[in-house]
Amino acid sequence: MISINDLYYKLDSGIVDRGFWKVNIDEKKQLIDSELKKYITFKLKELGNNTSLLSEKENSTSVNDLLKILARVIPKEDHFDNLRHFTHYILAVAGSLQNYSICWWVEEEAELINMPLIELDDSGQWTSLKTHKETDYVKTFDFVYDVFTNNFMTKSNSKKLLFKKFDKEQKKV
Repeated sequence: MISINDLYYKLDSGIVDRGFWKVNIDEKKQLIDSELKKYITFKLKELGNNTSLLSEKENSTSVNDLLKILARVIPKEDHFDNLRHFTHYILAVAGSLQNYSICWWVEEEAELINMPLIELDDSGQWTSLKTHKETDYVKTFDFVYDVFTNNFMTKSNSKKLLFKKFDKEQKKV
């Protein structure tokens, strides 16, 4: 059994120790990326997986790919208890940076299973993530992390962001 509850403390400690509050938004995103890679690799080692290949390629393996590997070794019935924390962490950091909390709503619309939705208000603040209870947690993280990395606190003026497909075909509405 694995526990991801320590993610918040370990990542926050790591980014703050590395000067998170003293750097610009792009550097903040890079610090988060680096700490997520270290954390996921640590959890894979904790689960007894051979991560020697990952350690050699840690900087070239994406956070998304590492999370997919972690998801394969965590039983499907434990995904909710563990994988959701990665998305919650990114939403919490983004909310803190914009001084406005981001709500993750689980709704009934079936189209949200494969097309989760991120909404921004008129001033460009990220207000919500909407998914369905059957939306895959890794795919949800992929979407949220892509928006955080590429669209959050940039000059984009979209009000809604959604993935038509989870193969990086992002549609702005």
